[in-house]
Amino acid sequence: MTAAEPTVTDLAALPTVHRAESAAKRRQRYSAGVLIILAGALLLFFLFSTQGLARFALSNAFDAVQLPTLEVPGFATVAVCGVLCVFAGVGYLIKLPGRLPAVAGAVGGLTFVIGFLAWAAAGRDLPFPVSNQFAGTLTVATPLIFGALCGVLCERAGVVNVSIEGQFLVAAFAAAVVGSVTGSVPAALFAAILAGMAMAALLALFAIKYLVNQVVLGVVLNLLAIGITGFLFDQLVEPASAEFNSAPVLEKIAIPGLSSIPFFGPVLFEQTILAYLAGLSVLLVWFVLFKTVLMWSTPLGGGGGGRGGGQGGGAGRGGGQGQGQGAPAAGGGRAGGATPTPSGPFPVDPAQGVKVAPPAVPPGEGAPAPTTKGFIAFEPMVAITNALNLAHKGVYKDLQSIPPGGSWEESFWLTTKGY
Repeated sequence: MTAAEPTVTDLAALPTVHRAESAAKRRQRYSAGVLIILAGALLLFFLFSTQGLARFALSNAFDAVQLPTLEVPGFATVAVCGVLCVFAGVGYLIKLPGRLPAVAGAVGGLTFVIGFLAWAAAGRDLPFPVSNQFAGTLTVATPLIFGALCGVLCERAGVVNVSIEGQFLVAAFAAAVVGSVTGSVPAALFAAILAGMAMAALLALFAIKYLVNQVVLGVVLNLLAIGITGFLFDQLVEPASAEFNSAPVLEKIAIPGLSSIPFFGPVLFEQTILAYLAGLSVLLVWFVLFKTVLMWSTPLGGGGGGRGGGQGGGAGRGGGQGQGQGAPAAGGGRAGGATPTPSGPFPVDPAQGVKVAPPAVPPGEGAPAPTTKGFIAFEPMVAITNALNLAHKGVYKDLQSIPPGGSWEESFWLTTKGY
């Protein structure tokens, strides 16, 4: 199996590439489209119980500046939002060109939220407190933001982290106990960080060092977190709730000037320190992922073989040409089958391509093929992670890389023997 050495060319000189939609993307589009249509159908079903005006209070009762209460006809608003949501789902299903699918998804989500709120507020005696609800939503979503960023960084590092809920649980329990004992919010936060890091260390130990299946490991760690916290709560916290379950709470911090802005001030600029850190963390992670070379500009999961283009790198059966932007030019693979086979990492020679491990017991000359034929399963994420780790250790000095925004063009052929 050989491959031509990748050559860097001018991006403007690359030929036009027509991207083919993968089966996974197609299933995702169909699922999202059907979900948006069902949401619109649900709004239309709500019409049978919608009557009167829907009133929305844009200010709190104690705000210095009182905005007028917004009144809309409940039935008409829900009907329009339901129809627009259904049309958005249909547009998502038929694969609109360009960025229109993203617009259709945004329209579907926005119209469903507006229609649902109009149905909930229609005919009520008191107006719906919009600013209070938005502020509470941001407060509740703060830990979810941190968890989502954790998952993104783990995916970029080549680890599937499904134990985020377990990290949440252990960190919250540690913060509650330590905060109750010390009465200190910083001490509680520090305890939560240490507990979360301990769970992450278990994931890293078994997933990276001992190569345990990452999905199964994540489920086991979640069960471990439930068991440990449940046992300690029953044995330690519940018998002495006044001592171990009376942690202090974070106070809201109002940003001078910004918190006085009508409607948006109480929602965005009168939150706890964790909410502000969550917003800054989103910007920081975005900058690290897409504007630096620390985590590369493309996901570690690659694309398949054949003619194609876009982001990512990888290998697949057959031959063809590929193009992309800003991914490390490294590859690797693993041969698998019904019998035990060697596993990576395998050496990568830029002039010869990826060396795939042979079957554990290759058939001899003239011998019949095995009863259960093996298969070649390429894992670009594992291969690239191994290549980067070896390069950082100084073991693999020939790793080719392309800076963010760069481009490459290569042709490759994959040939298998002995199957």
